[in-house]
Amino acid sequence: MTRHRVAVIAALVLAAAGLGTAQGATPQGPDSCVEGYVWRLATPEDHVCVDPAVHDQVVEDNSHADERRSPNGGPYGPATCLQGWVWREGTPDDLTCVDPEVRSQAWQDNSEAPDRWTATARSDGGNAHPFLYPDTTYTIAGRPAAASPTPNADATGGGLVIDAQGAPVEDATGTKVARASDTDSQRFQFVRRGDLKAHENAFQIRDRASGRCLTVAQAGQSNGTRVVMGDCDWSEGAVWSLWTQKDGYWQLRSRHSNKCLTAHNPLFIAPPPGAYLEQWTCLDGKNQGWRLVPVQ
Repeated sequence: MTRHRVAVIAALVLAAAGLGTAQGATPQGPDSCVEGYVWRLATPEDHVCVDPAVHDQVVEDNSHADERRSPNGGPYGPATCLQGWVWREGTPDDLTCVDPEVRSQAWQDNSEAPDRWTATARSDGGNAHPFLYPDTTYTIAGRPAAASPTPNADATGGGLVIDAQGAPVEDATGTKVARASDTDSQRFQFVRRGDLKAHENAFQIRDRASGRCLTVAQAGQSNGTRVVMGDCDWSEGAVWSLWTQKDGYWQLRSRHSNKCLTAHNPLFIAPPPGAYLEQWTCLDGKNQGWRLVPVQ
């Protein structure tokens, strides 16, 4: 059975359940859709939220996947499309052959994905997230202890930023917050799975100095588990999602534990310089809110 046939079966099962399954399966999950949208499911991993009519088109196109491919292959291998059809490319491995207008729609839906996930939809439209600009490098700035600019400001506002060069934690490099110093250990890229399409609210957060990623040590589930620099291998503990806070800052939640990246401070107020990073239950603490500031 081909990958695309598996995708068709998965999509049809969800359709038979009334499409609400896409939202109801994880009502508080990082990929849950805002009201009126459902998962596209171009592939089983595709969590872009779309109009139900688009999902229906996906089911139809997936059902014709085999007949739209060149039977003898071609310049792009066995997935080469017959003349007049193009790959949909809703996700990195979505090679279903569709009408060119359908592909354009898929790309448009991907570009609007963060506005349709409940976790990332922003009423203020500010503090740009890294879904559309995967090559951009960011400083991850915490909230200053004193009065600060709005979360949409372009500078760190005199606060602290995440630094990938913290004190050792057993056999790993720890992480901390520190004064901004424009060093590469304070600059991060939000790497998407496949490093291409924004088809899920999921990232690895890779620092520019070491090329390693923010990771919950040993994929721990407990409050207080330290965040260290680990391999960028999409393992549990190394994948994060964005969640908006009421005050306009972002939470960075571990996908495996649903706990927040937290700068250690038992009072849950803005942390002091040098505070180490850990995971903790998301409490909207001032030490759990972050701004993503693009840097050169």
